[in-house]
Amino acid sequence: MSPSNIHVSLRGSERNENCRVPCAMTIAGSDSGGGAGVEADLKTFSALGVFGTCVITAITAQNTRGVYEVFPVPPRLVKRQIEVVMDDIRAQSVKTGMLYSSEIMERLYANPSANTGSKQLSTQYSEREQGMLSSAKRTKRH
Repeated sequence: MSPSNIHVSLRGSERNENCRVPCAMTIAGSDSGGGAGVEADLKTFSALGVFGTCVITAITAQNTRGVYEVFPVPPRLVKRQIEVVMDDIRAQSVKTGMLYSSEIMERLYANPSANTGSKQLSTQYSEREQGMLSSAKRTKRH
């Protein structure tokens, strides 16, 4: 099996060796309402013909009216999810959403290829995320 493609069955559990699809990973929070987070990312990947994998950074209790509670996933488990998925499936692209904590952001930003096997995990941060990361680093120094 090519590390950049995975096999997907077109007929239930029967494996079709001739079918290869691109694979992507989303690193984000889980939205119990299904309208955002990894749930929305996986729906989008599927609609575009991409096999989606996910790494959960936080679990939320939310619906269309609001977010009522957030439970963070420990950074070591976030790291482990990336390691395990990339060791086997090796996503070609990575999309980030709610990374939840500055510690998770720092781990991805400081060493983007850490623990991803032979694939490099590239991260791109929005201006807002870059500001949060810079702010977190300044706060830790004081």
